[in-house]
Amino acid sequence: MIQYISIYIEVDIIALVLLSSLFRKLGQEHSIDLDIGTIRWATLSLMLLTLTDIIWILGQNGLIGFSRIGNGFVNASYMTLTGVSTYLWFKYNEQRLQKWERYPDSLRMLFTIPCIVLFFMSFASIWTGWIFSIDADNTYHRGPLLPVQVAVSFLYLICAVLHDLINLYDEKNRARRLEDWILAGYAAIPLSAAIIQEFIPYLPLIPISSAISTLFLYSRIREMKISRDALTGLNNRSRADEYLESMINEKHDGMYFIMCDINYFKKINDTYGHSEGDRALTLTASAMKAVCNNYDAFLARYGGDEFCIVWEPPAMETPDELSTAIQDYLDLACKSADLKYEITVSFGWEQYREPMAFQDLIRRADRQLYKRKSQIHAADFKHEEP
Repeated sequence: MIQYISIYIEVDIIALVLLSSLFRKLGQEHSIDLDIGTIRWATLSLMLLTLTDIIWILGQNGLIGFSRIGNGFVNASYMTLTGVSTYLWFKYNEQRLQKWERYPDSLRMLFTIPCIVLFFMSFASIWTGWIFSIDADNTYHRGPLLPVQVAVSFLYLICAVLHDLINLYDEKNRARRLEDWILAGYAAIPLSAAIIQEFIPYLPLIPISSAISTLFLYSRIREMKISRDALTGLNNRSRADEYLESMINEKHDGMYFIMCDINYFKKINDTYGHSEGDRALTLTASAMKAVCNNYDAFLARYGGDEFCIVWEPPAMETPDELSTAIQDYLDLACKSADLKYEITVSFGWEQYREPMAFQDLIRRADRQLYKRKSQIHAADFKHEEP
C-alpha cells in the first residue's frame, strides 16, 4: 500500500511541477490574444486540482488527519476544479477556433451555468449526499447524482472535440486544418483519461494527462509565435510570404492579395506619442482580425503600419466589400475607445492570375495602395486650401 501511495503521489508531483513551470512561462507571454490568459487560468485550475488530489490520497490512507467535513471539502473541491478546468479548456478551444468573441454575452454566460451548478451541488453534497457522501467512519461513497458531475466534465471536453472535428471538415486551408487536429487532440487526451478514471478511480490519470496536454499546447503556442507579430498578435511578414507562396503554388487562381496601411499614422505618432501609435496599431489589428475572421481571409502585419490580406472570395464578393466592412468595424471600435483622432485605412489589391509571379503580385498590390493613398492626400490637401 505504501508503495502504491508513493507512486500515486510521485505521478501527481511530476504533473504539478510541469504545470507550475508552464504557469510561470505563460505569465511571461505578451499578446493581445485572450487565449493566452485563458490557458493560464486553465493551468492554474489544474495545479489546484493536482494539489487537491495529493491531499485526497494522503487523507484517504490516514497519512494526514481528516475530519468528516474536511474530507467532504477535499472531494467537493476536486469535483468542482474538474468542471472548472474543463470549462476553461472548452473556452480556450473556442478562442483558438476564433468563435468565442462572436458569441453573444448571453450565450457565453450560458456556457458557465453547468460549472456553477456543479460548484453548488458539490459543496452541498457534504451535507446532502447528492454527488457523494462521507459516512460516520469517514469513508467516501458515490451519491445518486454523481452522473451530473461526470456529465459536466465530459460535456465541455466532448463539445470541444466535436467542434474541432466539424471545423476540420469545413476547413480548406492546410495550416488551419493542422491547427484543428491539434486542438482535437488537446481535448481528446484528458477526455480519454477521464473516461478510464471513471472505471479505475484509484489511478491519477487526469492530472498527468492534463499536464501533458498543456505542455503539448504550450510547445505549439511557442512554435506559432515564431510566425507571430509581437505587438498585434497577427501573423508576421515571414508567415504572410510563406502563406501567399503556398497559395500560388497550389494555383488558387482568382484570389486577391490586398495591401493596406493606416492613413496619417506618422501624424498620430508625432502628435500623441508612440504609445498612442501602438494603441492605434493594436486597435486596427483587432478590427481587421474580427472582419477577416468573418470573411475567412488570411491577415498579417506586413511591417510598420502596413497589413496584408490574402483572400479567396466566394462568388459575387469583392475586396471593396471587405475593405468597407473593415473600415466600418474600425469606426465603431474607435468610437467605443473614445479616441481623440480618427483611424482610416487605405487598401490596394491585385487579383492573382496564372502564371503571375509571387513578387509581381505583391508589387502590383503595393502600387495600387499608394495610388489610392496619393488620391486621399491630394483630396485632403485640396480641402485644406484657403
